[in-house]
Amino acid sequence: MRTTIQNTAELRSFNMKRLIDYSRGHGAMTKKALSDALELSFATVSNICNQLLEDGILQETGIESSSGGRIPKLVSLSGMSRLTICLYLLRRDVYDISVADLSGREIRTEIVRTGGTLTMDELIGRFKSASDRMFADLGRDPHSAIGVAVAAPGIFNAETGCLINSTDPIFENRPLKAALENAFGLPVSIENESNLLVTAASRSLEAGKRSRDLVYLYIGDGVGVGIVSGGNLVTGSRGFGGEIEHLPIGSRNYECYCGNTGCVEPELIGSGFLRKWFEAGGGTQVLGTASGSGVESGAAVNGAASWDDFVAAVRRKRPDALAVVDENGRLIGKLLSVLVNIFDPEVLYVGGIIEGFFDAIRPSILSELDSRVVAKDRRSVPVVFDADYHAMVLKGCTELVFSAWHVQ
Repeated sequence: MRTTIQNTAELRSFNMKRLIDYSRGHGAMTKKALSDALELSFATVSNICNQLLEDGILQETGIESSSGGRIPKLVSLSGMSRLTICLYLLRRDVYDISVADLSGREIRTEIVRTGGTLTMDELIGRFKSASDRMFADLGRDPHSAIGVAVAAPGIFNAETGCLINSTDPIFENRPLKAALENAFGLPVSIENESNLLVTAASRSLEAGKRSRDLVYLYIGDGVGVGIVSGGNLVTGSRGFGGEIEHLPIGSRNYECYCGNTGCVEPELIGSGFLRKWFEAGGGTQVLGTASGSGVESGAAVNGAASWDDFVAAVRRKRPDALAVVDENGRLIGKLLSVLVNIFDPEVLYVGGIIEGFFDAIRPSILSELDSRVVAKDRRSVPVVFDADYHAMVLKGCTELVFSAWHVQ
């Protein structure tokens, strides 16, 4: 999105944020090196750096070796100078609140458990109390945070400020953004998990570079995709862009909550894997969706196969479990091929509950993807299987707050 700059103060703020952002992805540099990298005059960069040093956002970290004359000093980001509050609301009745620095590194975290007895307003009160405790431990004023980011269990409707299609009923059609801003007294940004993941992944290239065309497929309680195209997050006019769970490419005709059959989501969430395993003779009954991974994790309960049972069966190479992995791997490959042919990304990310058996499902995904992409003779799209998506969500939250931060 192009930034419209109307006066000198806005230009200075814009360049200041550019410099901070560049410093987040690079180590210590001289002012001259920053000037060259940002294509700004040395005087402009020097003045901005001096202001940021005074504000504590940058720090002097040493000197660069020199053969003679004046030795230039190095400056680097002081990550703890500005903090972000991140709310992970994707597990029903068990919520994470974290404090992160400017680079997305987790500084403090607390888990808020509710037992399903709190209202949304009561839960937000618990979040605020936890945040205040963490900032007190750090010796910081809670209002010194630059914003609050929310990993939302649903779709944030930008027009109404409410969540819809929430996997947690406590938030369904409730004004979450307004309630959080009222409680914290800070700007609040809300995004779904897939958009946070792709935002973070777009900054995961070496040397601080950004990927301008990227797709991240996440499989958990639901099936979601985050898309960065031309350097911009694809969200649509109301925030509904990239909702692919109802694409009618499923092969089992399982009934979806939308009332139709053939949607991709019922087959690819955890309970879909288990249902197929049960139908192949591997489980004793079908489980419904539960918090955490789309299935009940842990030991078998009342004879029912759990997700851990299924993962263990895959690792033991049981034929019935491997057959399910192959079928769903091909379905994931088919889904990815649709996204590749539409968006032509530089790289694909896949993350979520299948991380427990990436090695087993990878061949089926790649085989189906390669057979369906356009111009496959010209290049193949790299596929990254992300085994640390929780850290990626936290980084995405930090990116969300940073993008909305107005530097003065």
